[in-house]
Amino acid sequence: MVSQTCPFTFVELCDVDGFEVRSWREGSGESAIRFDPAVHPSLPNVQKFKPPEVAVSHEKFLALWLDSYRLLKPKKHVLAEVEKLGVDSDCVGFHVRMTDKVCNDRTPALTVVPEQVQKLESTALSVLQKQLKKLNLGSVFLAADNEESKQQWQKRLSDLGYRVISHSAKFDSSLLRQTSGEDFAVDLFSLARCKTIVGTTYSGVVRSAAWISGHRDFTFAAQQMLSVRIWTHLMVRWFGLKRALGL
Repeated sequence: MVSQTCPFTFVELCDVDGFEVRSWREGSGESAIRFDPAVHPSLPNVQKFKPPEVAVSHEKFLALWLDSYRLLKPKKHVLAEVEKLGVDSDCVGFHVRMTDKVCNDRTPALTVVPEQVQKLESTALSVLQKQLKKLNLGSVFLAADNEESKQQWQKRLSDLGYRVISHSAKFDSSLLRQTSGEDFAVDLFSLARCKTIVGTTYSGVVRSAAWISGHRDFTFAAQQMLSVRIWTHLMVRWFGLKRALGL
């Protein structure tokens, strides 16, 4: 379904290998299996998508659900653009998502507040460089949800000596989703060709690309920041308790 947060008509962008793909409308009376990258692939979340007539265990359904992403294939016009870029497993994918992930509401774990952006970018660069070093790679495929971030990261990574590949997407800053469906799909399927993927913040694009690839290997910088904050909080509480007990 098309919405403000996901305004793309996927039937025009990708195929599902072995299946006929056509548009589906709510209330049509037809059943539907959802591909929902916003759902973390944990058993309690995924099992709600399991049709009652599917007689397999929840664990088996989770495996099938994740494997089903590998059936997603780009349409020919999208594939042609992906092929032009030449992205392969000699690249680390880097996805920068900022437009709807930087806000003053600290409640969702998916977001960062504006004053955390510099720390987030520093953490993202550190995570990316560690992955490149670990894999002995020097190329980055860069995808971003806004033009300013893309230009900044293009320069930053190039200045550090990395080979940066990116699709020449067009942006419209008046929209929540600033790129076209085709540009979105080119980034998605190019990320899926990378050895691993690093994302600045939580993103269905990163998860979907990793599941399409089959390696399911991705890291979020925001998650690293959250882990450090939780660990620091626990250590402060622990040492405070020790002092209170005179230990």
